[in-house]
Amino acid sequence: MDKNGIKENLKTDVFQGKNIAAHCCHADLKTNHDLDHHISQLDDHEHDHDHGDGLWPATISFIMLIIGLVIQHLFSVPLFTGWVIVVWYLLAYIPVGLPVLQEAWHSILKGEVFNEFFLMGIATIGAFTIGEYPEGVAVMLFYAVGEIFQMKAVERSKNYHKRPKRFKKRTWSQSP
Repeated sequence: MDKNGIKENLKTDVFQGKNIAAHCCHADLKTNHDLDHHISQLDDHEHDHDHGDGLWPATISFIMLIIGLVIQHLFSVPLFTGWVIVVWYLLAYIPVGLPVLQEAWHSILKGEVFNEFFLMGIATIGAFTIGEYPEGVAVMLFYAVGEIFQMKAVERSKNYHKRPKRFKKRTWSQSP
């Protein structure tokens, strides 16, 4: 498909209210996003703006995980049992788990079943199923933090290659 065909597909998806993240850098693109900017970038697919780094959801999940573990294991609060624990850890799971589960669902709809999103979903839902709620949150949290580091590394690498290179002319008499 040529660039014009891709543009038309993007516009159609946006006007139908679809998430077009698969077309552009895994960002959550909806009608309020600057679509024209993204369409103009289709040739080299480089962006100068920030789509968010996912740090806040990971921080919220981390804080809730630590608080839950402290209440559950250090203070042994009598109210922190049964459904209270399930709800607490589920709330800790949602900020980091929901985006991954959504990505897994979209991949399944496209026929891509066994990818990292699906497998992370299975692993963490399995942990919740067997009652290992903190483990389910922790696994998804570590995955989310790994994704943040990966995104930062790719961003830093792109920015490094964009910088103008300054070469110093050396003669044989100069030391390095």
